[in-house]
Amino acid sequence: MYKEVFCLSLIPQYLKKYADKNSAISTVEDVINLNLLDSLKRAPYGKQLFKGILSDTTSIISFQKIKQQLYKNGVAYFQTPIDEHNLDAILSINNYHAGFAFEQLTKVRKSPKNYQ
Repeated sequence: MYKEVFCLSLIPQYLKKYADKNSAISTVEDVINLNLLDSLKRAPYGKQLFKGILSDTTSIISFQKIKQQLYKNGVAYFQTPIDEHNLDAILSINNYHAGFAFEQLTKVRKSPKNYQ
């Protein structure tokens, strides 16, 4: 399970550790402002995620509980097919592919009758 809490208050620390040392970006506001300079090039899918980060009021304790529940649900969801099909892992480029691989391996999901 993740040990590092990633929340708004830790973004500056994260950027300091992982961003280019010459970067002027150190806050979520900096990212939003940079994206505004050319939103078609830098944020073609919008800025909702960053704006959501700014407006999020989730406490660190609540965030930890959410992460623990997601982890628990993920293990519960994948453990049975992993055991039943003797899988070592499900590899994915993104979640869509993981879901597709899961469906192909387990055959859990069936097409509706008369579906063309």
